[in-house]
Amino acid sequence: MQLITEREDTPEGDYANWESPENDVTFFPGAASQAQGGAVAAAALSSVGEAVRALAEKGGYFGVFNQSNWLTDRDHSTVDDVVDHIDHVVKVGGIDLAGFGSDHPVLGDPTPQKKKVEQMGGYIARNPGMPGAEPLHGHVTVTELDGPDRMRVLSRALARRGYKEEAVEKILGGNFARVFGAVCG
Repeated sequence: MQLITEREDTPEGDYANWESPENDVTFFPGAASQAQGGAVAAAALSSVGEAVRALAEKGGYFGVFNQSNWLTDRDHSTVDDVVDHIDHVVKVGGIDLAGFGSDHPVLGDPTPQKKKVEQMGGYIARNPGMPGAEPLHGHVTVTELDGPDRMRVLSRALARRGYKEEAVEKILGGNFARVFGAVCG
């Protein structure tokens, strides 16, 4: 039996071990289904280029998430911040690696940003210095991507960046489906 090895939220520094003999990403595709593309924001959860390349070399999947606090250091976030990270993953690992890790229920997340920031503030207070406990910037998710139409919103943003329909389809689910099929049959 094979399993998809999930590689999200790995503390910085652990990426060097992704290709060790004990690590199953060496043997079949792994996934980082909800992470940031790195090199755009300096958060501790940033997936550095070596990890992106390791997943790409094994035919894996890297899904950029909607956790905007780690996508930008600005006091607001937009769908373009997500696309910036997708662009970086494509540049480092290729179009067949990149995806979107929605992080939301099918019908979206109607929780107001203010409430999300309050809840995340509680996590940070309980877990100082831990990955995910970086300072808040006034947002937790990209509001434009909180609704049930998030894939349509992201699709339009990718098209504005010049991504063609085939590439958009890969990013919005095709690449994940390929890895899932390869590993799980």
